[in-house]
Amino acid sequence: MERQNNVRHARGMGGEDQSITRPMSSIAEACLDGLDQSLRIPAETVRQVAMRFQLGKFMLHTWKPRLALLYYSREQPLMAQVLGSNLGRALPHGVDGVIFRGLPPAHFPEGLRWTGAALNYVPRHSATHLVDLSGSFEAYLASQLSAKPRQNIKRAVRKLQALKHDAALLEIVTRPEDILRFLSEAAVVSAQTFQTRLLDVGLVDTPARRHHLQQTALAGDARGYLLKLNGEAIAFAWCRHREGQLIYDIIGYLPQYAEYSPGTVLLYLILEDLFSLKQYDALNFGVGEAHYKAMFATRKEVLADVYFLRPTIRNGLMLTLYARLLDLSISISRLLDRLGLKAVVKRMFRRWTA
Repeated sequence: MERQNNVRHARGMGGEDQSITRPMSSIAEACLDGLDQSLRIPAETVRQVAMRFQLGKFMLHTWKPRLALLYYSREQPLMAQVLGSNLGRALPHGVDGVIFRGLPPAHFPEGLRWTGAALNYVPRHSATHLVDLSGSFEAYLASQLSAKPRQNIKRAVRKLQALKHDAALLEIVTRPEDILRFLSEAAVVSAQTFQTRLLDVGLVDTPARRHHLQQTALAGDARGYLLKLNGEAIAFAWCRHREGQLIYDIIGYLPQYAEYSPGTVLLYLILEDLFSLKQYDALNFGVGEAHYKAMFATRKEVLADVYFLRPTIRNGLMLTLYARLLDLSISISRLLDRLGLKAVVKRMFRRWTA
């Protein structure tokens, strides 16, 4: 029976192109027939993936294996297991492995193991925070935030509005003809953040990034936000659509405006826009913990990123070091949390990098 390879492009949490591969045949049929042509990994999903060896916020090394980035629906975890057990046949030549994004953790326990056909690595299961966008903005604020935080945020919005003398505080960019200007202005802001200067995870104006943003805009999936004060961008958020959700992908603000809470003000205005737009089911903050996520998110989901790499000595050594360093970093973070020092260390780090 002839099968089709139903592949469409999407965008990943790190802001680069990914692919969603959804075999049209049933899982049972695919497993019975084995890894035929319909399950081979498309070459266009492959790119260098930066795996950052970090101790807390300190970058020690970056490893860039060539990996295929795939996002399977949560109803199809078995497809990842099928491909993982037939990795050598599935991978294009010169590709080190595969990452599957957003799989249910029950099927994929944490840790590093060798399956014979592949090295299988599952980092710590991560909580993804979301804001459900049903209902009205005012009803959301009333149910999500107590009176004092609501008042503080609205006061911060008014303070910035009082400083502006010309255009609107918020600019929303979605059209392909405007997206490169958005990137240019956002990159100026991002260059001054510690995320770009120390972690290399900001919004940088490169040919690859321009292409990615333009393709996203052409597909109708781009939504860029600029918080402006008298014509100058002081904060930005690069967001993109994926499967009914808007991904809150890359953000940043100018440190010199920190006293005006520009990040919080921008997020408040973004939520106001999205609740009125009625176009998305949820705003997805992505994985990881942050104060603003705990404050604004209405729910969270625990997901697993699953790596399958060719079982070479180099891959095994690098994955082992990566996993051990991540475990150490998490242990230190938890110790600081128990001692009540985590917030203090974060503030010191931000002042040091400012």
